[in-house]
Amino acid sequence: MKLFKTLFEKNYFDFHFFGVAFILIIYLFLFIISKNFPYFWDNILQTSIEGHKFYLTNFQFTFQKEIPQLPHLISTGYHPPMLGLLTALLWKIMGYKLWVSHALALVSSVILLYNLNLLLKHFIENKWIVWVLLIIMLEPTILTQFVIASPDFFILTAFVVSLRAIIEKKYWILSIALVFLFGMSMRGVFLGIVLFIAHLLYHFWYLKNKFSWVALFKIGFAYIPIFALLLIYYAVYFVKNGWFFTGDSSTSHYSTPQNFKFIVKHFLDFGVRSVENGRIVIWILGLMLLYKSFKNRLKFNELQTFIGTVLLLHFLIYFVLIFLIQVPFSGRYFMPHYILLIILVFSKLIMSYADSKKYKLIFLILFMELTGHFWLYPEPISKAWDSTLAHLPYYQLREETFQFLEREKIEFSDVSADFCISGNQKYADLKSHNQMISNDLDNSYYLYSNISNHVDEILMEIENKQHWKPIKRFYQFPVEIIVYERIK
Repeated sequence: MKLFKTLFEKNYFDFHFFGVAFILIIYLFLFIISKNFPYFWDNILQTSIEGHKFYLTNFQFTFQKEIPQLPHLISTGYHPPMLGLLTALLWKIMGYKLWVSHALALVSSVILLYNLNLLLKHFIENKWIVWVLLIIMLEPTILTQFVIASPDFFILTAFVVSLRAIIEKKYWILSIALVFLFGMSMRGVFLGIVLFIAHLLYHFWYLKNKFSWVALFKIGFAYIPIFALLLIYYAVYFVKNGWFFTGDSSTSHYSTPQNFKFIVKHFLDFGVRSVENGRIVIWILGLMLLYKSFKNRLKFNELQTFIGTVLLLHFLIYFVLIFLIQVPFSGRYFMPHYILLIILVFSKLIMSYADSKKYKLIFLILFMELTGHFWLYPEPISKAWDSTLAHLPYYQLREETFQFLEREKIEFSDVSADFCISGNQKYADLKSHNQMISNDLDNSYYLYSNISNHVDEILMEIENKQHWKPIKRFYQFPVEIIVYERIK
């Protein structure tokens, strides 16, 4: 009850109640329509396959990368397995159902909203908090990550809880939040390390507290449990499996860039994913306000400096990765950036503009976020389908495609596809059957979908009319799936 009392507090601005209620209604509506959606995008691997590894073995093969008794269950290794472990546990308790993951995301959304509300009170005048909540919670990538129950949505929630706990010096809450932050994926590990460094700077430098070992231990105490757990996990993993990346094709994303041209392309990808889906307005405002602050010698207070430090350090991690690995960037990687930037922008914007101009800027930001669901690019430019609700037709089209294959008595073992569609369909839809679709072009049928972001070579091959012919197209704007048959 205290949670909802805080969220719906009316004493500072009546509109706050309606704004929070509106956000909750949207998330509840999205939960209702998505609760039986199959796992999508990277979530098939990071949640479902990881979850099956624990669920099907009764938690016996925690550290094995490959399980001989269960083919195709290959863990990522470098991602800590908490979400897979939690998913398997919930399946055991609540049933082997798709809605379990979506229900977990719904609970996470309430925790995120509650903690955002409390966090923003440290930075923004009360009457503007509801508007900032709307801007953050209705951002396309965040909404879409909620719909697919992505690990990154849980990471974002744990991150916001951690920020609030650091500022309010609630170290027990911080310790619990850090377990979820570090435990979900390597991106959470990066973010947690950034928080630890920024936390020390904030306490001893920005707040000018005198250094003492007692104070250091008090801060470090919140981080010790998860550091110890991660140390054990990685130590046992290395002993059993060796280093994460073995150089095979499945880990080619983690090899060094091939040439300078690739680095330039990777840099552009970094920039686009940072500002796409309507985020560009916040970035422009941020740069304008930063320039204005330096020009007029406006100082940042301790909290603003802390938030800015977290933003800068996290931004630098991904910037450095441009030059080290080939992994493609996704808009979900930058959700923490976006929230931090919004907080900084509005903490300065409120002091810099008249109310009438503030409202105009807020509506511009919300409008641009709404258009963000339709930032779709022509092929062969990759689209971040896990960052837009425009992908929603995919689930129905996938079902219609599979029904077509069954009607035509086309064996799944004779069908190929690319990312998101290939693999054992059991791990996407949790059905009892094993329907394996290969990820090559060696079979008699090929499922093309713009969801898969095909590489140029595959696009050129299936468009070759001497090799392939389309026999069925399923389409609902902006998603399509085409069944191709090999010409014999």
